[in-house]
Amino acid sequence: MTRTILKPAAIIDGTGPAPVKGQALVVEDGRIAWIGRATDVGDPGDAEVVDAPDGTLLPGLIDCHVHLMCPAERCAPAAYLAAADEELLVRAVAKAQAGLRAGVTTMRDLGSRKFLLGPLREAIGRGDILGPRLVLAGPSITRTGGHFHYLGREADTIEELTQAVRDVCSLGADVVKVMATGGRTTPGSNPEAPQYPAGHLRAAVEQAHALGRRLTAHVHGVQGIRNAVAAGVDGLEHCSWVGPGDSTAYDPELARRIVDQGIYVSPTYGFRSRLGRGEPIPDLPEEQWQHAWDSQEARFEATRNMLDLGALIVASSDAGMPRTHTHDFACTLETLVKRIGMSELAAIRAATSLAAEALQIQRETGSLAPGKAADLLLVRGDPSTDITALRRLIRVYAKGVRAA
Repeated sequence: MTRTILKPAAIIDGTGPAPVKGQALVVEDGRIAWIGRATDVGDPGDAEVVDAPDGTLLPGLIDCHVHLMCPAERCAPAAYLAAADEELLVRAVAKAQAGLRAGVTTMRDLGSRKFLLGPLREAIGRGDILGPRLVLAGPSITRTGGHFHYLGREADTIEELTQAVRDVCSLGADVVKVMATGGRTTPGSNPEAPQYPAGHLRAAVEQAHALGRRLTAHVHGVQGIRNAVAAGVDGLEHCSWVGPGDSTAYDPELARRIVDQGIYVSPTYGFRSRLGRGEPIPDLPEEQWQHAWDSQEARFEATRNMLDLGALIVASSDAGMPRTHTHDFACTLETLVKRIGMSELAAIRAATSLAAEALQIQRETGSLAPGKAADLLLVRGDPSTDITALRRLIRVYAKGVRAA
């Protein structure tokens, strides 16, 4: 039996309360065996003892929206299509492990070629390869030629949609992903325009639920958000409130329905969200910068308003999209705190226990409690008062195995 005793200055359990000082946590065979006063640990015997008098221990982080097969460069569907399966899988392994070393112990991949990530998920689960826990959608479902069609499952009619849901679930999908609107990274796609009416989406949701899966919807445009909410989806990815002419058209009444229905909102704050007004925006013509700055601030304000209503906002980065990397996920939490106005503890909860609930893995991970997997992050400093402490890593554990 392998045994590790961690003695930080304080422990954050991930469910929202303030750090508790003077505690220790014991790991046995990959699981949390005990949490209590450090003075009650007793004789460590042959256990490894990790003393961190300037450290804080918290659950490993959960990124609710990544694309491990995407290169984090300017979107080039042709280059993606030209890449061999083996190349995409190697990229996915590298990105998964880079994120793990940065403290992300769980990732939900919401769009990949076929179901190539299935064997990687299983290998990590068995301990054959070190990596974060993977929650997979496999191919996202989109209309013919629609957003992400080059790594999706195309479907147009209600019958095709429900069959697509059955197909991805039979492959082993943990969650179903549907592109309810167009997107910005597919040439010719319109993020404002819905891709499916509410009735089509409702049929997909009902089929997913019948198979024991949740369904989350990619939504930018307001009408697409409205359709997804009417259909009873379980999650909204991006939820950008795009209106006519690429404006931001936040709808308070619709936001209230999202809250009342308990829909999880995954706003995907990646690289661009870290740029302030007046900062150059790479990969975008200078004449478009002003609109991009205005749109970003309007989107921040919409997220703030949803947060004030009590929305279930989880942390997500959209890693794999341009300049957004799995190993930069701590920066997403900084955006939630510094740009959205979340408290540090709320941002940590959005990336731990609340994220685990959204992914339906809360019995296994997302908070620190005896019996749960020892997915742990030990950082220097106190992230409950300084969220940048999440970048000052001391150790990372995935199921009790040291990853960094």
